[in-house]
Formats: sequence, structure tokens, C-alpha cells
Amino acid sequence: MESNGPMPLTLPVLTALLLSAPPAPGRYAGEVPHGRIDLALLDGGRAIFGGAALRWRTEGEALILKAPGGRELRLTMRHDADGALLEGSAFGPIRLTPLPDIEPVRDPAPARPLAWVGGWRHTAPGGALVLRLRGDGRYALAQPTGPGAPPIPDAEGTWSALDGRLILTPDGGTPLSYRARRDGDALVLGGGDLPVEVRFVVDQPR
Repeated sequence: MESNGPMPLTLPVLTALLLSAPPAPGRYAGEVPHGRIDLALLDGGRAIFGGAALRWRTEGEALILKAPGGRELRLTMRHDADGALLEGSAFGPIRLTPLPDIEPVRDPAPARPLAWVGGWRHTAPGGALVLRLRGDGRYALAQPTGPGAPPIPDAEGTWSALDGRLILTPDGGTPLSYRARRDGDALVLGGGDLPVEVRFVVDQPR
């Protein structure tokens, strides 16, 4: 005789329910080409992804992150036995590992836009300038030199963003602030110690 009662929560059924669950509040970490990136889904619809303060909501398996300006990033977040797989970002699939809630997650101040993370190269007649902005808030600036030219040491430090400006703080040095914006596949910087706007394109590893 068939039963119309609730399905017993056996281990296989419980596992299937957990793996098909939509994104839920929690903290995660994943590896991307230029370092580690964190994702925090907080109560009340607040989120932190790659250092940027966003809003989040779900539609089934879809995780929708909304920037303060209204732009939305639609991702797919699938849970599995090892954590979760995040798909749809510029980095490709990101394997996420759950982190313990040891302390409350605070909004970053200032934020680090995910779209700025990566390696960027500007090439001019006098040489090239390579800027690497890592997801953990560190940066490296290098000016490769040609044959016979004296080497120019790399500058390293921390980076952040505030009100559309990129702030580079060298280790032990004074912060430098530049206007910054994405223009297609490029990162455009201006102001600060730059006499004109400088266009950086994605740096291809050599």
C-alpha cells in the first residue's frame, strides 16, 4: 500500500537535499589566477565578493550580486560534498571552500572591485609598465627594462578603491591616488602623478 506521508530523511535523501540547496548565508574562499578571493553572503542581503561590498539574492541556483551603481553579476553556485562551485565570473569556475564563522564579517572599507583584480600592462615608446592587483589587496608594480638598461626594482604594497579612485600604498611609503575605470578589456588610470590618462590592457603571461 502506497504512503502519501513525508519522505523519510535517510542519508542519501538528506545528501541530495543539501547538494541541491540554493546559495545560503556563509563565508567561502577560493583560488583565482592572481591569488585568493573571498565570498561572504551575509544576513540582510549584504555580500562581500573580492573585497567589494554588494547586495545579493538568489533565483534557484543563481546567485545574483548587485553593485551600488545597479549593475548585476549573475553567477551559478552549486553545492557539493567539498563546498561549492561558483561559475559565471571573469575568472571561470571557482572552487569555494566554506570558512568557519570565527568572527563577524565586516564590510570592507574601502572596497576592492573585482573587475580591477588581475595583471595589467601599459606599453609606451619608452618601455612597458606592469601593474598586478591581487584579490587579497596586495599589488606589484614593475617597469621591465630593455637590453643594457639599469634594472628598476619592483614596487609592492597594498591597494584599495574609494569613490572611483585606485589607491596604491607602497610598503613603508605614502599612498598614491588615481582616477580609475574599466573601459572594455582595459583599466584606465589618470591623475595622481600621471600627466595624462594611461590605458592598461590585460597582461598576457610570457
